[in-house]
Amino acid sequence: MNPYQISYLIYLVQYIIVIPIGYWLSTVERASLPEKTVLDEIRVEEPKIENVIVAYANDCEEDFMKEMMSENDLNVLYCNNNSNNELCKEKIRDILQDHSLSDEKVDEALRREIPSSDTIAMFVHLSSTKKTKTTTTMGRYRHGWIQSSCDRTQDVKLELNNLMRNENHRFPGLDLSYRLTFSLVTERPERDHIHSWNFQELKREYIDPFLIGIQDVAHVEVRSREMYHIEITSSTNQRNVLKLSDLEGFLGMHDWDFGIKLKENRQKQFHFILYVPERTRRPLLLEKSGAHAFLIPEWGGVSILNEAVTTNHTIMRDHMGTFLFQLRELLGISAQDSSLNDDDKNLRKFAPGVGISTWESDWIRRNQVRVLIENIKRTLKSSINLMEGMSHMNVPAHVSKKMHRSIDLLLNGVKEVKENDNLTRGLFLLRQAMSVANEVYYDHDTVPQEYFVEEHLAAVYLPLLLPLLLPLIVAGWSNFL
Repeated sequence: MNPYQISYLIYLVQYIIVIPIGYWLSTVERASLPEKTVLDEIRVEEPKIENVIVAYANDCEEDFMKEMMSENDLNVLYCNNNSNNELCKEKIRDILQDHSLSDEKVDEALRREIPSSDTIAMFVHLSSTKKTKTTTTMGRYRHGWIQSSCDRTQDVKLELNNLMRNENHRFPGLDLSYRLTFSLVTERPERDHIHSWNFQELKREYIDPFLIGIQDVAHVEVRSREMYHIEITSSTNQRNVLKLSDLEGFLGMHDWDFGIKLKENRQKQFHFILYVPERTRRPLLLEKSGAHAFLIPEWGGVSILNEAVTTNHTIMRDHMGTFLFQLRELLGISAQDSSLNDDDKNLRKFAPGVGISTWESDWIRRNQVRVLIENIKRTLKSSINLMEGMSHMNVPAHVSKKMHRSIDLLLNGVKEVKENDNLTRGLFLLRQAMSVANEVYYDHDTVPQEYFVEEHLAAVYLPLLLPLLLPLIVAGWSNFL
């Protein structure tokens, strides 16, 4: 074999090797994807919670029955006509009409009298001798009570509609992680002598019981701070009246978290501000509505401290109770039409140290299971559809492993809920599955390679290789044939 033939063979081998190597280097990694049919088979039925309204209506029971006649889907037990029922006891009537008992004592006394059951019981006591506002108290356990008078049956009906249908409204679900910031903002601290608000004690009494009730559902981080010499100016001629546009001053305060980084990029934040205006501006109220507390959707809540005695711990507790209701509303736990404000007709509150009732906690956890399963399936299907629809997208092996791991966690979580009825363990696994599914969805390695599709490969390599192909064929013909 002469040197020309050897050189030709070397050139030919290089030509043959370079083409597949170049193509291999230009292609994307495509690991295996799970089947979407596996996700379609995963279902959990929506929770259904039974409830009963126990009415001690005294002399106005017939009027209350007529008022509630149109609410056929509400299970109302009238104790004047059902005295033999285990929820209709003279002892319960005595507890409800004993105004000397604190809410905490009423809560515990009712628990001792109510038979153990998964049914939610809402007691209604209507006084025929005393006119009073409608007061609703949520207990620590699976019950609550409404105190009112016979002339307010319409108010009681509306309140029952809000409360007893609360567990039936579509729960939006909670995020995996939240950060709550509570701020004491004082306009003139040297005049009001407010330098601290003993936040940890207030948190233990009002916020912690609520967080314990949702700890299986979401991780919540709480922090507090005090800020001084900050004035929310009024754009009106009156210094003690705020317009809606003036509330933007509160929105800007959360930008002052210098050096604070979120633990997660998707950690949701809510801000709560207790604002102490200068004494000469009190009471500082919102224009038209006259409210001193207001909710800012998707941001948080504000409560203005207008009381003359600003160092009283009881006053601070009242404002923390307002923040608790605002937080519940922001998380979608309260029904949309529920009232958060104390007015001349209705007041809704919790027994001390409650924050969330047992039945609400159960309802939240069971609904969160449904919400997490839907979100996990939706997120994984979106990722699979995106990767299948874009053949030039990288699907690295670690992304494929995460998708399969998320599905395994999802299946195990559903098994714990359906077969073992273990909501705590099931929610733990489902939250992990959601976190892994989010990691897949936001993975930086799953990026379409825009310049490596077949059209671009042909545009780059054919102008280089085709002109060399004809000389290669002619040289081979002349040297070997």
